[in-house]
Amino acid sequence: MNNLQAARISLRMSREAFARRLGIYPDYLADLEISDRTLPGVWAEALERGFDFEPVIMDDPLFDGVQRPRGPLPPAPAFACPIAIRFALQTLIAYIAGVNRTVSLSEDQFADAVVGLNAYYADGAEDAETTEERINRLSKGLQITVLTIVQSCEIVVESGFEKTLALALPPLAQMIEACSQTVVSDPETK
Repeated sequence: MNNLQAARISLRMSREAFARRLGIYPDYLADLEISDRTLPGVWAEALERGFDFEPVIMDDPLFDGVQRPRGPLPPAPAFACPIAIRFALQTLIAYIAGVNRTVSLSEDQFADAVVGLNAYYADGAEDAETTEERINRLSKGLQITVLTIVQSCEIVVESGFEKTLALALPPLAQMIEACSQTVVSDPETK
């Protein structure tokens, strides 16, 4: 069992605000909160980065909530829109490996990929001053994430897929950037 829901409630945060701080979409967070599985490493890192507390407590059976920090929470990382990232990943995998392979991937695999890509993006987003720099970072992150999924799931792709991938990355990165700019921000993170 994980203590994700108890931590969110003890911090008095809505599911949407908590999910935004982690760089994931709220519907998946709801599923993760009610699951009885331990959190994978990528989630532990997201919790540490987003809330500055030890992620090991999330699997502690004696957990009774986290104390609200005396000061403000650490600044929220600059995340890209997680729903747009998920859509882009699905599109890229369908484009290079077929729709059936995309459908066979689990929600956990997509959510973990979104969190990982957002962690990569957030690490350099503050240094990216222009839209073009952010789009380049998103393109690189998408490429790394898709290739990781393809390799880890042993997806067989046709030769020459690199060219197809290179053509598809820029417009999808632009779509993510556009969606990220239009998402209404949480009052706490303004």
